[in-house]
Formats: sequence, C-alpha cells, structure tokens
Amino acid sequence: MNKNQEEFLKKFLHNPNIYLLENTYLESSFKLFEKFDKFTVFFFGRHEIEKSIKTVIYVAENLPEDIDLIIAGKGSKSKMLDKISRKNVKILGFLDDENLYEILSRSHLLLFPSHLESSFAMVPLESLAHQTPIIYRPMPENHNLDKIPFNIKAETDIEFLNGIISKYIVILYILIHFVKFLMQQFH
Repeated sequence: MNKNQEEFLKKFLHNPNIYLLENTYLESSFKLFEKFDKFTVFFFGRHEIEKSIKTVIYVAENLPEDIDLIIAGKGSKSKMLDKISRKNVKILGFLDDENLYEILSRSHLLLFPSHLESSFAMVPLESLAHQTPIIYRPMPENHNLDKIPFNIKAETDIEFLNGIISKYIVILYILIHFVKFLMQQFH
C-alpha cells in the first residue's frame, strides 16, 4: 500500500485509524555469513501446492548427493515432505528470522518455485540482500530477476533440477580454475 492508497482507505472507510505499514527489514537481518562448505540450496516458505511444494519434493528426491537441500517453513502440505529420506536433504520446519536469514546467507542458491501470483514477493529481495542467487519460476512480479546475473529462470520441475546442477557445475569450474591459477602463481 502506498500513501495515496492509505489516504483513500481512510476517507472511503471513514476510519482515521488506518496506517501504512511498509515492508521493512531489521538491520540485523542484513548480516552476511560465509557460505556453507558444501553446495547448498535453500527453500523457505509455506508448504502449499500454490507455492509449488511438489517442485521442492521433486528436487529433493532427485538432487545429486553432493548438493545439500535445506527446507524450512510449514503449511497444510508439510506431511508430503515426510516421505523424503535422503542424507543431503534437511527439513527444519519453521525458523525464527535470525536462523532463517543465517541459512539464507550461507546458502549458494535459493529455490523459489512459487507459481502463486502476488502483488510483490519479498522472498527474492531477502535472498538478494543476503547475496544468494535465486532459481525461480517466471511470473509478472519476477520479471526483473532475470536482469540480475547468476539468477536462473525455470518453469518445469526438471528445469529447476537442471538449473541447480548447472549452477553447481559452474561454481566448481570456477573454483578449479581459480585453484589452478593460484598454483601457477606460487610455482
């Protein structure tokens, strides 16, 4: 809601007790942490069909063992996650902001498969504020995400899985070449 909408509602509803509450972050939520040693993908949100919990499950069941997936949140479809029993998948449930932002900051990639159109999604902004790229489903409110380097657009479950694996391979490739470069400098 913006100031004009706030004023309109006050007049239309004849209620002066309507106030604009802007989306904000606590300053402490911007703390950055070192990335996990093992390549880690993070999903947090409601466990609902419209938030594409089935895509999260598909990724969890098919992700290579050398990539971790952390799932946080809760919802009416949380029971669907019970069938996942893989060492590289951790299901944490609801997290307080401090733990959520630490894991977000330490992760290498945010899984954001939601297909629910909303006026504005905060999750991508939270991820980018923590320097964590996003793999996301293209929707009108996400149209600017493809302009940011390292973000990945995916529409189907297999595209989400392939996008995660390709991001992992690119990071490995860069690390290998960086190590080779360093070794050449010291020999």
